Amino acid sequence: MDSEKARERLKDHAKLFGYQLKTEQEDEIVILYELNNEFYTDDAFSLHIENYMSRQADFQDTVWKEHRRPSVFAKRVSTEIFDIPTYKKTPELTRFLVSQLGASIPFCLLDEEQKCSLVNTMHPLYVEAGVVLIREGDVGAEMYIVEEGEFEVIIGSDLVNRMYSGAVFGELALLHGIPRTATVRAVKKSRVWSAEQTSFTSIRIRDQVYKKSLAREVILEDPFFRESLEDPGNVERILSSASCKFMPASTQFELQDDEVVIVLKPAKIKDTEARDVQPKDLIHTSFRCLTNLECYIVKTKDITE
Repeated sequence: MDSEKARERLKDHAKLFGYQLKTEQEDEIVILYELNNEFYTDDAFSLHIENYMSRQADFQDTVWKEHRRPSVFAKRVSTEIFDIPTYKKTPELTRFLVSQLGASIPFCLLDEEQKCSLVNTMHPLYVEAGVVLIREGDVGAEMYIVEEGEFEVIIGSDLVNRMYSGAVFGELALLHGIPRTATVRAVKKSRVWSAEQTSFTSIRIRDQVYKKSLAREVILEDPFFRESLEDPGNVERILSSASCKFMPASTQFELQDDEVVIVLKPAKIKDTEARDVQPKDLIHTSFRCLTNLECYIVKTKDITE
């Protein structure tokens, strides 16, 4: 099921339950589906929609009970991930944790705002000497950054590494929920900061909801699109076929004749000259990225079809 069909399915269920969804709510559900579509059968996606609706304050409980489907045996991802706690930290500690995230390959492509958001959700753990923090083969969904102390890394029965302040570990479990590849045990009393998979996923989804919402505003409001958009109802189809891109600094992007770029976050580029670009700006020519650039690439043929 592609994103457009997922949105149609969502609207059918909203109509069935007599519930009016805002565009932002539709985006949350559909993006969560896109991130987890390998787990969804049609029934599982329907259950996911129902779970979301059941959490809304103005959802009618009697209607929910009347229409609710029987249990579906499939992996479920709750939209409760949008309700994540944060933990206060000193500015110095925040800078330290953000810098360590930036040095870790899985997180180096996050922008500063996303890194800070993830760090804000991290909570402290005190680990006594001899305590196993993670065990090889166990399934986990957390990652850790060592603030102080020392840990040993063991694979099988072999000591393969030692970790000190600044070390980052557990990233693969955070990203993919896979079994731990090693055992990590405290050598002395230590303090680590932990981030959970649900927090990371929530930040990703919120970011994608923001980007899609911003691109939607541009397509509806910018004269370039508005004058060519024959049917405003085609906006969702245009967004579904557009591609959201992250371009690292130094990327040379050759824009095709039938493409236009919507800028999503502040950046610097060079086309005819070096210049700053801001969210909602449009780029109509080929360019080189002077900083990282996040954007939507829209095919202009999709506007009038």
